[in-house]
Amino acid sequence: MWLIVAIGSYFLFAVVALIDKYLLSGPLPNPKTYVFYIGVLGGGVAALIFVFGFVTIPALPVLGLGLIAGVMRICMLLLLFAGLRLFEASRIIPAFGGTLPVFTFLLTVFLSESREIFLPLYFLAFLFLLAGTVAISYTKDRSVTTQSFLYASGAAFFGSSSLFFSKFVYQAQPFFSGLAWLLLGAFVTSLILLMSREVRRDISKIFPKRKEAIPKSARSFPLWIFLGNQAAGGSAVLLQNLAIALVPFGLLPFVSAMGGIEYLALFLLTIIFLRYFPSFVKEETSRGVVIQKFLAITLISIGLALLAL
Repeated sequence: MWLIVAIGSYFLFAVVALIDKYLLSGPLPNPKTYVFYIGVLGGGVAALIFVFGFVTIPALPVLGLGLIAGVMRICMLLLLFAGLRLFEASRIIPAFGGTLPVFTFLLTVFLSESREIFLPLYFLAFLFLLAGTVAISYTKDRSVTTQSFLYASGAAFFGSSSLFFSKFVYQAQPFFSGLAWLLLGAFVTSLILLMSREVRRDISKIFPKRKEAIPKSARSFPLWIFLGNQAAGGSAVLLQNLAIALVPFGLLPFVSAMGGIEYLALFLLTIIFLRYFPSFVKEETSRGVVIQKFLAITLISIGLALLAL
């Protein structure tokens, strides 16, 4: 069950990533502002969970881990979006996708007592998924610089830490209750971003005191695209967290190792957009790239098949 849920989440993440790239390249160029909006909307979802009575008060250590998991997720988004703004996606995405499952693997091995990942079939499946993730996100003509790698690996560390701490919370809490504490931690962290003058300035452009004071750039802000993308992103996060809650602790690294599915879906979506909306995205579709993607798809498929067994 958790395998199907995780696959669904990464397909949704691919759609979100495509629209994120559009928003960050124009309407919302400031990563801090973008992450602030994401955190606030997550806080709204947490409030609904509280209102409908799905929340139970956990023990203090569990509550702390839930809040920390939310903080870690915001830190991951900040570093990832900042890296995408400063460097080409071909520098950031391969390093992020390759190091995220490695960090999750190390945290699971050294900070938990679960060892299912070392069973031969599982470990082989993990290696295939990891190799497929690196292969599908690798770009030959872009080298990873030290600075871009620090952004990507830093984001991966915070992302894997969020996954790891979330698993502890879901073991001790009902799913929606645990999710509410994670979203609350992310919301509180996003409020700290209001200390940034850039974030306050961006918010004031969209919500000015006088209607006639709205600048032209803010009037053209694609609110419906942003809200639709956040709905898709929220659904993806919901499914990913459900997969984390359902997966055995020792197999937690698989949830992050399956990130190659997102890159596969993103590649396929990009091909579709190139056909119908060529000005929206750019993607190399040479023979070598197609062969590379095909080999990566094969590796990911083998990994999923082994895992399904």
